[in-house]
Amino acid sequence: MSAIDIETYSSNDITKCGVYAYAEAEDFTILLFAYAYDNEEIKIIDLACGEKLPQNIIDDLTNPKIIKTAFNANFERTCLAKYLNKLMSPDQWRCSAVHSLELGLPTSFDKVAKCMNLDQQKMNEGKALIRYFSMPCKPTKANGSRTRNLPEDNIEKWNIFKNYCRQDVEVERAIRKKLERFPVTEKEWKLWVLDQKINDSGVKIDKLLAQNAIKCDKAYQDKKIEEAINLTGLQNPNSPSQLKEWLESKGVKVKSLSKEKVKELLEEVEDETVKKVLKLRKDLSKTSVKKYQAMKRAMCKDERIRGLMKFYGASRTGRWAGKLVQTQNLPRNSMDNLRYARELLKAGDFEMLEILFDSVPDVLSQLIRTAFIPSENSRFIVSDFSAIEARVIAWLAGEKWVIDTFKSSGKIYEMTASRMFGVPIENITLEHKVWDGENFVSHEGLIYRGVKEVITYEGLTATEDHFVWVEGKSKPVRFGYAATSRAHLLFTGDGRKAIRMGEEIQKRIDELEITATSCTARLTGMPHASGVLDKIGKYTAEIVDLKSLLDLNLKKCFYELNRLNRYINSVNNSEMRLILSLRYINGLEWDQVAASISPYASGDSVRKAHDRFLRKNKIS
Repeated sequence: MSAIDIETYSSNDITKCGVYAYAEAEDFTILLFAYAYDNEEIKIIDLACGEKLPQNIIDDLTNPKIIKTAFNANFERTCLAKYLNKLMSPDQWRCSAVHSLELGLPTSFDKVAKCMNLDQQKMNEGKALIRYFSMPCKPTKANGSRTRNLPEDNIEKWNIFKNYCRQDVEVERAIRKKLERFPVTEKEWKLWVLDQKINDSGVKIDKLLAQNAIKCDKAYQDKKIEEAINLTGLQNPNSPSQLKEWLESKGVKVKSLSKEKVKELLEEVEDETVKKVLKLRKDLSKTSVKKYQAMKRAMCKDERIRGLMKFYGASRTGRWAGKLVQTQNLPRNSMDNLRYARELLKAGDFEMLEILFDSVPDVLSQLIRTAFIPSENSRFIVSDFSAIEARVIAWLAGEKWVIDTFKSSGKIYEMTASRMFGVPIENITLEHKVWDGENFVSHEGLIYRGVKEVITYEGLTATEDHFVWVEGKSKPVRFGYAATSRAHLLFTGDGRKAIRMGEEIQKRIDELEITATSCTARLTGMPHASGVLDKIGKYTAEIVDLKSLLDLNLKKCFYELNRLNRYINSVNNSEMRLILSLRYINGLEWDQVAASISPYASGDSVRKAHDRFLRKNKIS
C-alpha cells in the first residue's frame, strides 16, 4: 500500500471549476510528490526544482497489486493521470475521506485529525503556502510584476511547503490506521469506484447554448438597467440604497428590497412609474445564468463537465450531493415550446426570444436541462422519488394514516390539516396552513373548477368572460356584455380566431337567395297557394336590407382596417409589427404567421407573444 500526497499549480480556480478542468490548464503542473509504502519512511520528490519521479513509482501508480491511498483520492488520481498522461483506474485507489465520512467524521482533512485527537496534525501554515505557491499571484512592483511564485522566490517558504506535504502523508496514514478497525465494506468501495468512473466520464455540454445563454442574459439585463435608469434617473438603479432613496422620494418607504417585499409593494403601490421600476427590480434580481456560468468554468476541452457528483456528500445519510452545476436541483421545464426557445437561443436571436416568450430569465432557466447532451443513441431519463422522506419516516414510525393517504389521494398536506384542525378533508380551504417542518405552507386546497358554459353570438362561440373587440370601443369587452348589448364583433381579444366582418350577413343572404329562387321556380306556369308572392317579397326585401347592411359594414370594415394599419405602423418593435400585420391585415392563421417570421417559432408561441403585447399595452 502506498500513501500519496501532492502539491500542484494551476491558473484555474479549483473551487470554481473542479479538479478535472483545473488539471487541464495549460500551466498545470505537479510541484511536490510525497509518498510512503506501508510503514516505511516518507519520501518527497521536488518536481518543481527538477527532480524526476523514479520509474518504479510511475509503474506502481498503474500496478493493480499496489493500492494507492490519499485523503480525497480523486484529486491525486486525476492530477497524476493528467501529469503522466496515463489512465489511473479508481479500482487501485482507496480514499480516507470516504472512510471518515462513512463513520460520521467531518469532511475536511484537518478536522478529522483533530476530531480523532491524533498525535500527527496538519500544519497550520498550509493554506498560506498553497496560496503562495499553488495559485497565481497579483503582479506588483515589489514582486517584479510576476504572476506566479516559484521556489527560488522564497526558499525558506518552499522548504516549509515540502515539510507540509510530507506531514499530510503522515496524517493521512495515521487516520487510515485508526479507522482500520471499522472497515468499509467491499460493496461500498465498489460503489465508490463506480462513482469515480461516472465522474471521470462526465457529461457532454452544449457549449453554444451555454455561451449564448450568458450573452442573452447580459443583453437583457443591460436593457432592463437602461430602462430603469431612464425611469429613475439613478446612476445605478440596481443599487438597493439608491433605489430605496428614489422610492422614498415617491412616497414609498421600504427597509428591504427582497423578492418577497418587492412582490408585496407591487400589490400596494398605485403609481405606474413606481410599479414599472419595481417590476424591473424583480426582473433584475432573477438569477437564471449561474448554472450556465458554472458550466462554462467547469467545461473541459472536449466540452464535457466532469466531477458533478460528490460521493457521500450528505454526511448523515450517505447519499450523493451535487458539485459545480448542482445537477440535483436543476429547474424544471414546463414550457410548451421548449424546442423553439432552444433553437432561437442557439441561433443568437435574442430579440425574437424576448418577443415570443413572456420572461427571458424564466426561459433561460427552463433551458438549463437541455444544455446536457446524452451520448449518441442514448437519452436522459429524469426521475425522482416523490416525498420519499415523508413516506419512509411514516413507515418507520408506524403512521398508517400517512401511508394510506399516499396510497389514495396523495393529498398529505390537506389530510394533515384535516387531522390538525379537526375539519373534514372536503372542508379544508386555502386558509388552513400546514407546518411542513420549516414553515407554515399553503396547499392546493379542495376547490372544484367546473366546465364553464358557452354562448354563441355573431358566429362566435365562447365563454361569457372571453374578451372580444367590438365596434365603437377602443378596448376589448367581455363576450357576455357584447352579446347582451348587441354590439358588433370585430375580432376576439386573445387573437385565437379573427371574426370576418359580414361573414354571417353574407351567409344569410345566400340562404335567402336560394329560398327565393326556389319559390320563383314554383311560380312559373303553375298554380300556387296564396301567400307565396308575399313570401317572395319578404325574402327580396330582406335581401335588399341585408345587402345594404353588408355594404355599410364593408365601409366600416375599410375604416377599421385603416385605423388598424395606422396602429400597427405606430408599434416600435418591427417583429411585433410584422406579427400584427400578418395576423390582422393578411388574415393568416397563427401557424402561418409563425412560419413567416422565423423557422424556430410555433403558432402557439407567436400567439402568446401577441397576447402579452396586448396586455402590456393595456389593449387586452
